[in-house]
Amino acid sequence: MEGARLVAVDTLGADMRTVKADAGVTLGWGRRLYIYPDGTPGLPQPGAYLFAISLPAEPPLAWDVCSLGLDLRTSSLELGAVFGWRASTVLVHAPADSSLSFRLFFDSTNPGATRLDMRRGDNTAGNERP
Repeated sequence: MEGARLVAVDTLGADMRTVKADAGVTLGWGRRLYIYPDGTPGLPQPGAYLFAISLPAEPPLAWDVCSLGLDLRTSSLELGAVFGWRASTVLVHAPADSSLSFRLFFDSTNPGATRLDMRRGDNTAGNERP
């Protein structure tokens, strides 16, 4: 992957999510792919984790979610419940006060091909007054 780090979280049973942008609970099966920019502080080391994984405080830039069972969403972006199959993708969730320029390629069937080119800018640029 170029410019991005992908964190895959596979669960079976009960899963409590504390990622602010994707908070909630799943009872059943779940797969979540979180995409973070390279260099995000607090990213976990590659490998398998049992029972818990510590994710960065910074929200992911994008994520892909599949779940089967009962899925409760309690984030600031979504509030609701689904019993059955749920699949959704959020591509590029950026805070309103940020200034970003980016290109993201993501294919959930081939996560290893993810490409991210992102530049952070000064959010005051272009807002100067004479």
